[in-house]
Amino acid sequence: MNKLILFFLAFWAFNGINLQAQLVFEKPSFQGGAAAKKAYIMSKIRYPEEARRNQVEGMVKLKFIVEPDGRLDEFSILSDPGSGLGEEALRIYQSMPAWNPGKMDCVTRRTPVIETLTFRLKPDNDNRQAIDYLKEEKKKSIVALKNYLKQEKEKKQQEQEP
Repeated sequence: MNKLILFFLAFWAFNGINLQAQLVFEKPSFQGGAAAKKAYIMSKIRYPEEARRNQVEGMVKLKFIVEPDGRLDEFSILSDPGSGLGEEALRIYQSMPAWNPGKMDCVTRRTPVIETLTFRLKPDNDNRQAIDYLKEEKKKSIVALKNYLKQEKEKKQQEQEP
């Protein structure tokens, strides 16, 4: 009997048959998906006053664990542009409801996750007005340049006529 088992093991080894089971992995996710996570973040975010005052923008990278029950735990900030942006990202993620946990072969597992949150300042009304003014001035300049080129073309045509 032992010889028969050894024969089959040798046969599988020489013929390249893979005896390992395929592992199926499912990543942890926010309940409701990416769109729901974005909506949650947008509803909770408060741009830090220090970052606003200093015009600080950038990406905060967080690492945390999604527990088998979906709780988020063991947070750390991997990168932070400063001025309170890291702390704000941490506050938002720590306040999140439970996620769908990660699974391996249909068994929920503690799963590490790395997320990036980008902070960008929106132009205030004064900046918008300045931008709109510059756009209008640009349009006027283009119209003036087109008129100038048209006049120069007409002058050349008149000079070429006998």
